[in-house]
Amino acid sequence: MNDYECIQLRRLKQYRGTEFTWDTHKVTLKDIKQALKSNIPEVNEMYASSSNYFDRIPKSKEWHLGRIIYFINHPDKIDPIELDNQCYGNYGAIMPIPIIEDGHHRYLALIYLNPKWIKVNYGGRTDVFNYLNGKSNEIPA
Repeated sequence: MNDYECIQLRRLKQYRGTEFTWDTHKVTLKDIKQALKSNIPEVNEMYASSSNYFDRIPKSKEWHLGRIIYFINHPDKIDPIELDNQCYGNYGAIMPIPIIEDGHHRYLALIYLNPKWIKVNYGGRTDVFNYLNGKSNEIPA
């Protein structure tokens, strides 16, 4: 039995794009390609989770690139990405927008590797999940 679901990377990219910003450090696919050419060393150190966001020590852009490079070089170490849906307002409206709760470095490594399917743990709306996994071609509203 799998502890994850599979979705299409191209469909998640429609929502999440191909870049991410940690603190003030924006990392793009172009940055990743340049880091690989420049031989930035791998980083095999976990980044602090959002649960202890205020306790974490900010990392450099090179650190984040090294973390992504680690996953590019070791795709077998890419655990499922944690996804949920964006919520809005005091009433907790659940929007049809998937968000990455955990796994931004892994996600950007997957963007570079470009597999058709990726492993996720998903806790959001069923209609969004059915679109992401290809069971539906209707973009949720």
